Amino acid sequence: MTSALPRGSHVTLSEAVSWIAFGAAYDKQALRAHIMSQLGRHSYSAVIQDLKDAIKALANAAHGGKVKLEGAYIANAQGPGSNARNAAIAAQRLRDYRQLDISIDGLRFGQGLTWFPNCTGEWVYRAQARPDFFASVLVTRSDLMARFSPLAGRSVGTPKSGLPRLPEAELQKWWQSLSLTDRQLPFDRIHQFCKAAHSGYHVARSRIRGLAPGRRPGRPSNRP
Repeated sequence: MTSALPRGSHVTLSEAVSWIAFGAAYDKQALRAHIMSQLGRHSYSAVIQDLKDAIKALANAAHGGKVKLEGAYIANAQGPGSNARNAAIAAQRLRDYRQLDISIDGLRFGQGLTWFPNCTGEWVYRAQARPDFFASVLVTRSDLMARFSPLAGRSVGTPKSGLPRLPEAELQKWWQSLSLTDRQLPFDRIHQFCKAAHSGYHVARSRIRGLAPGRRPGRPSNRP
């Protein structure tokens, strides 16, 4: 299922990051549900990596002044109640504050994800190096679309190809559409088919091999 970016001047951080990573704009509740739905599947680790790549790419763009963000700066969540209001986040802050906190649409000091589910589905909190953070972060929609839409040729992709990385959800959907016979073709052949079906995206060979982790490289044997 895909979801377009909501209309308006801004979108939430969760919507922006999920749109970059998966081609679908999920609010923070829907994004958590999407991650949980991948538990126990081979695609889980790839989905988490896509999300990490997306927040890194967005933070890089914001740090470079290409995408404007705003949010409420909280000096210490354990302190007295804060009446902080959303304000523009200076580009230089994105050098250090680029860790995605899904629970508050926030950015914390460091990189990666603040919360992530373990193999049993329990959400694990990552200990923080600093108490301050940005909450309720919003992303300027026009900047996001100009910088990361496939038509702009800029998304979470590989520098060599210049193409955006095919979202994991789309790769899995394509794989499920193949017949059992097609799935038994040599990996190089499957890779060619995938690239032809998604000419506007970059797909690494390693991702194709990852779709059938128990299979050896090369042409499967027809012997019993």
